[in-house]
Amino acid sequence: MPLRNWLGLLIICAMISVPIFAHLEDFPIMIYDEGRLANHAIEMYESGNPLVISYDYQPEMWSTKPPLLIWMQTLSLKLFGIRDLSFRLPTAIAAVLTCIFIYHFCRRKLKAPWLGIIAVLILISTPGYVRIHGTRTGDYDVMLVLFTTISLLSFYTFIHTDVKRYFWLSISALILGCLTKGVAGMLFLPAMLLYSIYQRKLGAMLRSKELYLGILAFIIFVPGYYLLREVYNPGYISAVLENDISGRYQEVKDNNTGPFSAYFSNLYVYAFKPFMIFLALGIIALFLPKARTFRSISIYLLLCSLTQVLIISGAATKHSWYAMPVLPLLAIVSAMPVYMICEQLYEQGLPKQYLRYNFLPYIFVALVLWKPFVDSVNYALETKGDQGWMEGAQDMSRVFQKMLREGYVYDHRMKAIFADTQTPVKWYMKAARLKKLPLTQLKDTSELLKDDLLILYEDSVRNDIERHFETHIVDQHGRATIYQIHGRK
Repeated sequence: MPLRNWLGLLIICAMISVPIFAHLEDFPIMIYDEGRLANHAIEMYESGNPLVISYDYQPEMWSTKPPLLIWMQTLSLKLFGIRDLSFRLPTAIAAVLTCIFIYHFCRRKLKAPWLGIIAVLILISTPGYVRIHGTRTGDYDVMLVLFTTISLLSFYTFIHTDVKRYFWLSISALILGCLTKGVAGMLFLPAMLLYSIYQRKLGAMLRSKELYLGILAFIIFVPGYYLLREVYNPGYISAVLENDISGRYQEVKDNNTGPFSAYFSNLYVYAFKPFMIFLALGIIALFLPKARTFRSISIYLLLCSLTQVLIISGAATKHSWYAMPVLPLLAIVSAMPVYMICEQLYEQGLPKQYLRYNFLPYIFVALVLWKPFVDSVNYALETKGDQGWMEGAQDMSRVFQKMLREGYVYDHRMKAIFADTQTPVKWYMKAARLKKLPLTQLKDTSELLKDDLLILYEDSVRNDIERHFETHIVDQHGRATIYQIHGRK
């Protein structure tokens, strides 16, 4: 199935555009990880300090990941303005680059460009990838997936070609992955070691100077960052050990736990559910003579996937997105049986006297992958980001989000009262201040003045206002209410 490179890239861009970019700014910043990252980025934008990440303008000691993603988000805010789309853009671009690299690998190394297209189509149709806390939000994991995918596929190419630039590309991506999400960037190293032993390349690697130069580069950039930040932010390394390594692995954080089989179950029932049959066929194909071309890459990708999932399964704290780095690997393996059937249809399709152009492979791909792809497109088009348990705070965020995009539309300065845990609302308040919108936060109702506009969502504050102040409702957005204060009762 021949394919020109420019046409392959055009097909990739057409396929991924809607699932990745559609309506990316139509729902507000989400609480917890994305909300905290948004505050990190906007505070770095204000302070100009790229080394010590802050939250509420104090050194961040709870979310202690390295700063690469936040650097990218801060740069995006500077280039494209302070808005949700600018903040989420680095994650979306990382997803695009992941898809392009998968296609490039399949075209150049495996000599199968259509395999790359099918693998990308599977990946962007995967519920565990195109999701909230995935490609749809500004969280760590999609950028981590970019670097782990590049590192793993480059290492495979190096093992089978001995071309040094692929080793350095793998090491560089490993470093960038660790600077994105710390130790999570290293979880594939045991599988890479096992595969080098399986291919009888470990001895040659241990004798090569590149290995030791690569280790030195890793030490300079990754532990080097942690040590440098410790100098400017004493206690940081202790916080990292507690939050990201021993504490998270040995203790349950925020009630996020599950049995050892949790990640395997999640892949089966949700994250990779539409393609489990193709994954099973890809594993079976390992034993077929005609699949010899893809046997080594399939073994490698399955080994990497199994190793990573086993490692994270042993941790006490569990989140479904921790397994996201295996999804591109499983997508490639799952694409192989589809691709092999397409090759058979192309080579042994209907005789030319019946059909001038053999469309059978393309019809087959459409038949088996159309529904998951359409489901992914619809999810992107309909993403609301609703979190029912924090509905009121989201309603307030939507009001502020609209102000950032369309401008301030009220006659009086607006004040807001909200829970201190609402990281998205904090992001919008900081963004409003930088854009010189007349919004301020109040701790309680004692600071209210006559003619103030007050926005709130909590029933306790609402009851306090209606009991002690003369007011009228100016606007209502779900549970978020805007009052005008006429004075005390």
